[in-house]
Amino acid sequence: MEQTSFSMTFVAKGWKSNGDQDSRPDTINVTKLVGPEPGYVTTPICFVQAAVVLLKEGNKLPADGGVYTPGSAFQDTSLIKRLNDHHMVFSKVTQ
Repeated sequence: MEQTSFSMTFVAKGWKSNGDQDSRPDTINVTKLVGPEPGYVTTPICFVQAAVVLLKEGNKLPADGGVYTPGSAFQDTSLIKRLNDHHMVFSKVTQ
């Protein structure tokens, strides 16, 4: 289990700016995530780092309540940097 790792590739379609979102998406981003063993190593890393961000950067989270996806809730925080610092490597494949 020590040498187990994972790799995931995410493909996102969207818009280059906040302009006309009634049109078809005009950009594609591909991001790769590589990390250590996904169950007993990666899961606690993600939960602990998300909790630290919630405690230390609450002022950067959406203030108007409701239910948010992790991407929209943590978009202005240091979560990705913190995960990178704990052996979860996010890299942009294309833009």
